[in-house]
Amino acid sequence: MVIPTLNEAANIEALIQQIDASLPNIAFEVVVADDSTDSTTDIIRTIAAIDERIRLRHRDRPAGLASAVAEALPEVSAEFVAVMDGDLQHPPALIPQMLDYAERHQGDLIVASRYALGGGDSGLSGPARRRGSKIGRLAAYALLPESRCTTDPLSGFFVLRRAVVNGVDLRPLGFKILLEILVRCRPLRVFDVPFHFQQRTQEQSKASAVQVLNYARHLLRLRS
Repeated sequence: MVIPTLNEAANIEALIQQIDASLPNIAFEVVVADDSTDSTTDIIRTIAAIDERIRLRHRDRPAGLASAVAEALPEVSAEFVAVMDGDLQHPPALIPQMLDYAERHQGDLIVASRYALGGGDSGLSGPARRRGSKIGRLAAYALLPESRCTTDPLSGFFVLRRAVVNGVDLRPLGFKILLEILVRCRPLRVFDVPFHFQQRTQEQSKASAVQVLNYARHLLRLRS
């Protein structure tokens, strides 16, 4: 697993506990790709000292959570890698179902989708965020045909067959690593699994005007 974190001190320990409880019969390792400037780094370091399945990869010069994921992926040796946020809005209990789907359908990429039948985006903080998400999704569909193979190309929660990124130069901007993979790692066998995006209860959302600008730049880079 790869979990990008930016100042998630109130969430990361609980998330690792949820992962452990959700995968009782699955061997796993977690690489925390950390860009934090608060106590998150120290918390992860303490957990990693006790649990050898947890590894810390900290950057002193952050360049966006998507690039943190891209840099961490080569360190994963498992056949499948799950990518999820560190803010408790993605439920680890869905991972076994996603892995099973990948194996049964020979999938390369299993996307946890807020917009597939049975999913939901109620965890987005208010109507403005929901509108922004919809606009961002439609912009991806309009500019990047490769994004249309999933109902949620902006999802930060997915399971990836590790081999599909071998030798691929991933150069994402901002937070949206999935778009980078959809465009640069084609052709892919992509499947959606619905999920309900959870409410954030601790720490602050990382959405900002800077991230909107980075997203627009990322779309144009992938389009060219």
